[in-house]
Amino acid sequence: MQGKIKFLLPFLFFVSLLIGEPQKEKSKSYCFFYKPYQVLSLRGKVKKIEKDVIFCNCSSFLTLLIEDPSTGKEFRVFLAPIWYLAVDFEKGEEIKVVGSPVKFQGKNGIIAKEVYWRGERILLRDGRGFPYWRSWRRRGRMHRRKWRD
Repeated sequence: MQGKIKFLLPFLFFVSLLIGEPQKEKSKSYCFFYKPYQVLSLRGKVKKIEKDVIFCNCSSFLTLLIEDPSTGKEFRVFLAPIWYLAVDFEKGEEIKVVGSPVKFQGKNGIIAKEVYWRGERILLRDGRGFPYWRSWRRRGRMHRRKWRD
Protein backbone atom coordinates (compact mmCIF):
# COMPACT_ATOMS: atom_id res chain seq x y z
CA MET A 1 0.00 0.00 0.00
CA GLN A 2 2.79 2.44 0.93
CA GLY A 3 4.61 1.58 -2.29
CA LYS A 4 1.58 2.62 -4.31
CA ILE A 5 1.30 5.92 -2.41
CA LYS A 6 5.02 6.67 -2.92
CA PHE A 7 4.52 6.13 -6.65
CA LEU A 8 1.19 7.94 -6.82
CA LEU A 9 2.23 11.19 -5.07
CA PRO A 10 5.06 12.13 -7.49
CA PHE A 11 2.84 11.13 -10.40
CA LEU A 12 0.02 13.40 -9.21
CA PHE A 13 2.51 16.21 -8.60
CA PHE A 14 3.84 15.85 -12.16
CA VAL A 15 0.32 15.82 -13.63
CA SER A 16 -0.59 18.98 -11.67
CA LEU A 17 2.49 20.72 -13.12
CA LEU A 18 1.43 19.76 -16.64
CA ILE A 19 -2.09 20.99 -16.18
CA GLY A 20 -1.06 24.16 -14.34
CA GLU A 21 -3.39 26.98 -13.45
CA PRO A 22 -6.26 27.81 -15.75
CA GLN A 23 -5.24 30.74 -17.91
CA LYS A 24 -7.08 33.98 -17.57
CA GLU A 25 -9.05 35.06 -20.61
CA LYS A 26 -7.03 37.63 -22.53
CA SER A 27 -8.60 40.93 -23.34
CA LYS A 28 -9.69 41.25 -26.93
CA SER A 29 -7.09 43.09 -28.96
CA TYR A 30 -7.46 44.60 -32.38
CA CYS A 31 -4.89 44.64 -35.13
CA PHE A 32 -5.70 47.18 -37.80
CA PHE A 33 -3.22 49.08 -39.84
CA TYR A 34 -2.59 52.60 -41.00
CA LYS A 35 -3.51 53.02 -44.68
CA PRO A 36 -1.41 55.84 -46.20
CA TYR A 37 -3.61 55.95 -49.30
CA GLN A 38 -6.64 56.88 -47.17
CA VAL A 39 -6.06 60.08 -45.22
CA LEU A 40 -8.72 62.02 -43.37
CA SER A 41 -8.53 65.37 -41.62
CA LEU A 42 -10.87 66.02 -38.72
CA ARG A 43 -11.33 69.00 -36.43
CA GLY A 44 -13.40 68.61 -33.28
CA LYS A 45 -13.69 68.76 -29.50
CA VAL A 46 -12.36 66.12 -27.15
CA LYS A 47 -15.27 64.39 -25.42
CA LYS A 48 -13.44 61.60 -23.64
CA ILE A 49 -9.85 60.54 -22.92
CA GLU A 50 -9.09 56.84 -22.50
CA LYS A 51 -6.14 54.56 -21.88
CA ASP A 52 -6.57 51.18 -23.58
CA VAL A 53 -4.56 48.09 -24.46
CA ILE A 54 -6.00 47.53 -27.92
CA PHE A 55 -3.21 46.88 -30.40
CA CYS A 56 -2.19 43.22 -30.17
CA ASN A 57 -1.48 43.30 -26.42
CA CYS A 58 1.10 46.10 -26.66
CA SER A 59 1.56 49.06 -24.33
CA SER A 60 -1.40 51.11 -23.20
CA PHE A 61 -2.54 53.48 -25.93
CA LEU A 62 -3.95 56.94 -25.47
CA THR A 63 -7.26 57.22 -27.32
CA LEU A 64 -9.56 60.21 -27.62
CA LEU A 65 -13.24 60.38 -28.41
CA ILE A 66 -13.80 63.40 -30.65
CA GLU A 67 -17.05 64.87 -31.92
CA ASP A 68 -17.13 66.52 -35.33
CA PRO A 69 -19.19 69.71 -34.82
CA SER A 70 -20.35 69.91 -38.44
CA THR A 71 -21.81 66.39 -38.63
CA GLY A 72 -22.21 65.46 -34.97
CA LYS A 73 -20.43 62.14 -35.57
CA GLU A 74 -18.08 60.75 -32.95
CA PHE A 75 -14.67 59.38 -33.87
CA ARG A 76 -12.32 57.37 -31.71
CA VAL A 77 -8.77 58.61 -32.32
CA PHE A 78 -5.87 56.23 -31.66
CA LEU A 79 -2.80 58.33 -30.88
CA ALA A 80 0.27 56.51 -29.49
CA PRO A 81 1.53 54.59 -26.47
CA ILE A 82 1.22 56.64 -23.31
CA TRP A 83 4.97 56.51 -22.62
CA TYR A 84 5.63 58.28 -25.94
CA LEU A 85 3.32 61.28 -25.57
CA ALA A 86 4.40 64.26 -23.49
CA VAL A 87 1.11 66.15 -23.72
CA ASP A 88 -1.94 66.47 -21.49
CA PHE A 89 -5.16 66.56 -23.44
CA GLU A 90 -8.26 67.87 -21.67
CA LYS A 91 -11.97 67.44 -22.26
CA GLY A 92 -13.51 70.17 -24.37
CA GLU A 93 -10.27 71.13 -26.11
CA GLU A 94 -10.36 71.81 -29.84
CA ILE A 95 -7.91 69.66 -31.80
CA LYS A 96 -7.26 68.74 -35.41
CA VAL A 97 -6.32 65.17 -36.33
CA VAL A 98 -4.88 63.89 -39.61
CA GLY A 99 -4.88 60.13 -40.04
CA SER A 100 -6.25 56.98 -41.57
CA PRO A 101 -9.93 56.08 -41.06
CA VAL A 102 -10.75 52.66 -39.54
CA LYS A 103 -13.79 50.86 -38.19
CA PHE A 104 -13.47 49.90 -34.53
CA GLN A 105 -16.22 47.80 -32.96
CA GLY A 106 -18.57 49.01 -35.69
CA LYS A 107 -17.84 52.69 -35.00
CA ASN A 108 -15.75 55.31 -36.78
CA GLY A 109 -12.13 55.64 -35.79
CA ILE A 110 -8.91 57.30 -36.92
CA ILE A 111 -5.33 56.11 -36.54
CA ALA A 112 -3.63 59.46 -36.04
CA LYS A 113 -0.62 60.50 -38.11
CA GLU A 114 -0.39 64.02 -36.68
CA VAL A 115 -2.32 66.10 -34.18
CA TYR A 116 -2.59 69.89 -34.00
CA TRP A 117 -3.11 70.91 -30.40
CA ARG A 118 -2.64 74.31 -28.69
CA GLY A 119 -0.67 75.64 -31.65
CA GLU A 120 1.66 72.64 -31.75
CA ARG A 121 2.01 69.94 -34.36
CA ILE A 122 2.60 66.50 -32.84
CA LEU A 123 3.93 63.96 -35.36
CA LEU A 124 3.07 60.35 -34.57
CA ARG A 125 3.69 58.50 -37.86
CA ASP A 126 5.68 59.04 -41.03
CA GLY A 127 4.20 59.28 -44.53
CA ARG A 128 4.03 55.49 -44.90
CA GLY A 129 2.27 55.09 -41.55
CA PHE A 130 5.17 53.73 -39.54
CA PRO A 131 5.09 54.96 -35.93
CA TYR A 132 7.86 57.30 -34.83
CA TRP A 133 7.95 55.70 -31.40
CA ARG A 134 9.47 52.50 -32.85
CA SER A 135 12.69 54.22 -33.87
CA TRP A 136 12.50 56.61 -30.92
CA ARG A 137 12.89 53.72 -28.51
CA ARG A 138 15.50 51.88 -30.59
CA ARG A 139 17.74 54.84 -31.34
CA GLY A 140 17.86 56.21 -27.84
CA ARG A 141 15.13 58.85 -28.15
CA MET A 142 16.56 60.71 -31.11
CA HIS A 143 13.20 61.75 -32.54
CA ARG A 144 11.48 64.74 -31.02
CA ARG A 145 7.83 64.30 -30.22
CA LYS A 146 6.61 67.88 -30.65
CA TRP A 147 7.22 70.49 -33.30
CA ARG A 148 6.08 74.09 -33.27
CA ASP A 149 4.42 75.46 -36.39
